Order: sequence, then C-alpha cells, then structure tokens
Amino acid sequence: MLPSDSMTAPGEAIACGLGSVTNGVTINLATGTETDGTNSVTWDTANGPFIEDVTGGSGADNIMGSTRANIVNGYLGADTINVKDNTPGDIVNCGSDTATDTVTKDDGDTLQGNSCDGDTIISTP
Repeated sequence: MLPSDSMTAPGEAIACGLGSVTNGVTINLATGTETDGTNSVTWDTANGPFIEDVTGGSGADNIMGSTRANIVNGYLGADTINVKDNTPGDIVNCGSDTATDTVTKDDGDTLQGNSCDGDTIISTP
C-alpha cells in the first residue's frame, strides 16, 4: 500500500482508498497493480479476495477496472477512468471537482448522480 492510504475487506471484495495521495496514481484492477510513480504495489488477481472498489487520489489518476463489478471514485484531479469490459454493472463517481475527467464505460455501467456532468464520457455497447 502507498503511505497513508487505506484498504478494507468487507466480505470477498476489498475497497482501496488513495485519497491522501496528491500526485496522480495508476491503478489497474485487472492486472493487480498500483503505482504513484515512486511506490508500487501488486496483488493476486487470480485468488480472492479481490480489489473491486477504488478511490483515486487528488492528482490526475489513471484507473482501469476489471471484469468484476467495480465501484470507481476518481475523487479529485483530471482523471482517466476506463471500466469498459463488456460486462455491465460498474459504478463510476467522477468526483466533485471542476477538473475534466474522461470515462470509458459500457452502456450498462452507471454514472453516479451528476458527478460526471461536464466530463468526457465515452459509452460503448
């Protein structure tokens, strides 16, 4: 884990929160990797529990989902979020800031409330 962050495991899914990280982070839930440019973490994506829910930091994050139903919160910064996996059921919250996020998602994925208003949304069947 990156310094000052949190990881919780409710049941079989793990939630990972990186809200304290101020520079951009790259998280790939499918490959099990996370880096902030200095520190990196890997985890087993074949055997549970699995990281399915993630909150980015306050920088420009790059977050990729997995084939599991993910809950992704970009938090702050101009984030790039990709939860397109041909499996509907992901939930994306772009955050409450004014930075422009880019979200790539399946038609069956959900944008939470109006958190992504003004952001670039690419929705594919």
